[in-house]
Amino acid sequence: MKQRSVIELSKDISCKAYVQHGFIPQIENNTQIAGVCPFCGRDDNPFYVNKKTKQWDCKSCGKSGGFKTFLKDIVTLCKSNFKGGIAVALSRKKNIKIKTLKYFNVGYNKITNNYCIPIYFSDGKLIDIRRYNDKKMQSTSYCTIGLFGLIKNLPENIYLCEGEWDTMIMYEILSNLNIENS
Repeated sequence: MKQRSVIELSKDISCKAYVQHGFIPQIENNTQIAGVCPFCGRDDNPFYVNKKTKQWDCKSCGKSGGFKTFLKDIVTLCKSNFKGGIAVALSRKKNIKIKTLKYFNVGYNKITNNYCIPIYFSDGKLIDIRRYNDKKMQSTSYCTIGLFGLIKNLPENIYLCEGEWDTMIMYEILSNLNIENS
C-alpha cells in the first residue's frame, strides 16, 4: 500500500470527524489510520481509528470506544479547557455570560482552536458537536443535524431563535425576567 500524506489521510472519510476534533493522522495500514491522540497528545503509542467501523483506541492513554463515545469524551475534554481568557474572550465577543455558556456546556478544543457546542436530542443523547472558530459554525461530519436547546416537554410558550448564540441570549433574557423556560 502506497503511504498517503498527512493531508491525504486527514481527508479520509473514515477519520474526518476525528480530525475535526484534534486527531492528527500520520500512518495507515489496510484496516486502521494511526496518529496523535486528541486526548493525551502522544503518538509514540498511537491513537487508532478503524477505517470500517470507526472504533478507536489510544495505546498511550487507554481511551477507546465507538464514535459516540469519542464525541462524549471530546465534550468532556473541551468543557475542562473552557476557562480563563478563553472563556472571557467568547463571553465578550458574543455578549453572553460565562455562566450561560457553561450552562450550555460550551467548551474549547486547544488543538483545533475551536469552541465546541454540544447538541443534544430531546432524550439527552449527544447528536453533534458544533465547532466555532470565531468566524463560522460547523457541524461535525457523520453527525445528525439537530435543534440547539431542544427540550423534552413543551412549555406553554415556545421561543424560536436563529442560532446557538441567540438561544443563549434568549435564555439569559428569560432568566433575568424570572420566566420559566425549561
